[in-house]
Amino acid sequence: MKKLIKTTLASSILLMSFTAPLTSAHANSPEIETSHFSVAEQIEMERLEDNVAQINSNYKKTADSMRVRRDPKVFTDSVTGTWSWRDGVICVTTQGFGNELINSWHAGIVAPQKNYVVAEAPGLKEAVRLRQNKWVPSKGYTVYQVGVTSTTIQQDYNAGKWAGQQVGKPYNINFWDAKRTDKFYCSQLVWAAYYYTASVDLNKSDNDIAGKMAIHPGELVNNSKVTLIYKDAR
Repeated sequence: MKKLIKTTLASSILLMSFTAPLTSAHANSPEIETSHFSVAEQIEMERLEDNVAQINSNYKKTADSMRVRRDPKVFTDSVTGTWSWRDGVICVTTQGFGNELINSWHAGIVAPQKNYVVAEAPGLKEAVRLRQNKWVPSKGYTVYQVGVTSTTIQQDYNAGKWAGQQVGKPYNINFWDAKRTDKFYCSQLVWAAYYYTASVDLNKSDNDIAGKMAIHPGELVNNSKVTLIYKDAR
């Protein structure tokens, strides 16, 4: 059995920036050659592809049921549920291409390299970058921010700084190649920032196949290791 899993599969689960045009996926996107995957792995990849819409729906349903709490690491007076520029805070949006059948998500992390920026891997043919201004969803979408519960403020800063230091690195089109550090997709960048600086593993294995790890942005919100501190639904 040999099959090409198009990058629309990867983008359907995690890839594209929420600011990308809300149209169809890239018709001429490069494809992931999966011949080096086992038959069992390819079958599992197809299963995930067939259930993308349900996976996204389940993540959103759980995230929307979560209570927004005050950021426990902010010691000055703050309003519960307001957007945070604290370094290391994780940002996730349900908005991608906006296709109801394949509704991609996106993730990033607040970084200290500049004031008010999020480090993100925005999409195909785009390198890791620093994006200014808070994320504002379009109608029908939701933006979340979460903080990692077990880390210190310094560890969060280190994670955000590490992510910001990856600026300029290319996009990783292989959803199941999350441990590499020479290229990144959006939620991989966030996962790696905490994994390589604080030894915190935010992977829930929901999308792993036979030992090959993949990170969905929804896993970063629906996660026992984080606290939901912001939500904006339009």
